[in-house]
Amino acid sequence: METRDIQDVVNWAKTTDIAELAYRRGGEGLSLELESASGRVPEAAFPPCRLIPVLSPGVGLLRWSALGSARKAEQGVSVRAGQTLALLEAGRSVVEITATASGRIEAVAAEEGRALDYGQPVLFLAPGP
Repeated sequence: METRDIQDVVNWAKTTDIAELAYRRGGEGLSLELESASGRVPEAAFPPCRLIPVLSPGVGLLRWSALGSARKAEQGVSVRAGQTLALLEAGRSVVEITATASGRIEAVAAEEGRALDYGQPVLFLAPGP
């Protein structure tokens, strides 16, 4: 690609809300990340959050407990780091979803039997002993 062509692409991208752009043709290509994208919000615009997310370790269905067992992850309940809070069913395998820190369950962000994506918040903890 010639410099003129790249500059035309950059000028056009600045008129959109595109934050990142990648183009490849044959053996040539470019990748751009635009600092001034209108859709981008600076990190400093968000206040710091005291809540700690507990994220899904994979893709599957959420179960709050094994069949016949009581649910342990309820809003307001205190938990310890490493404690099993829920289960993720992925085919025939079951993966434990554990507390990433000690604290109190502040908010539940997922529903029993619903599909979870990798990294999706399951619940949020308020740090504490």
